[in-house]
Amino acid sequence: SCNVTVIHSKTSNLNNLNALRYADLIVVATGHRNTLTDSELYMTNGDCIIVDVGINFNEEGKICGDCENVTIRRKTPVPGGCGLLTRYALITNLLKLQELKEGK
Repeated sequence: SCNVTVIHSKTSNLNNLNALRYADLIVVATGHRNTLTDSELYMTNGDCIIVDVGINFNEEGKICGDCENVTIRRKTPVPGGCGLLTRYALITNLLKLQELKEGK
């Protein structure tokens, strides 16, 4: 019973902020550092959880996520959050859905 909103690079800033304001869960997977910052999340639901899926490298060559500078909300760590087992589970579920669709 949830509403899913997709935000991408062509979504206006006003629509981004409006969608973020009511979010309970935000999944960020853009592959760009600092996609979300504290200033964009200031007005969001205080219980909002951020799942940072992105993998990037900072100036020192260390791995960081798409939301490396977010400090005001709970978020998954990078590295160590969405890793190999998460991707395996997602692919397994996708294959099961395809089998169901094909009637196997």
